[in-house]
Amino acid sequence: MKQKGWTDAEDGWKRRISVKRVSKDGKGMKRWASLIVTLSLLTSVASSAAEGEWALWSGSETIVGPMWERVKTLPTRSDCEAASDHLATVWVSRMESEGRNPTRVGTDVIALTANGDSILTVHFVCLPDAKDPRVR
Repeated sequence: MKQKGWTDAEDGWKRRISVKRVSKDGKGMKRWASLIVTLSLLTSVASSAAEGEWALWSGSETIVGPMWERVKTLPTRSDCEAASDHLATVWVSRMESEGRNPTRVGTDVIALTANGDSILTVHFVCLPDAKDPRVR
């Protein structure tokens, strides 16, 4: 027995079918067009807000836990990542000049502390401006 508004699909499942009528004067189409334009504008505004400023953070592990410091704010994620890469390179050079034999993994720098009895890890991380790594 077939129910109104349902159809049998080739895969054996029933599918609901829906037919909407558009008025002959085109008012329904105008409403859909204005809705689509509105949604497009809202999506565009949300996208530009999502592409806002980025914060470069420097973090290190300590006995009391991670310590984070905001280094600077940059206009784009790619600018932030370039600055993060540059800072990691600067830290590696600094550690090498102090004889600490650093290792770089991405934008993390790992080296012995100045007295050589423990390991120092410095992280450079880019986060959207509104995010704070100190808040969990």
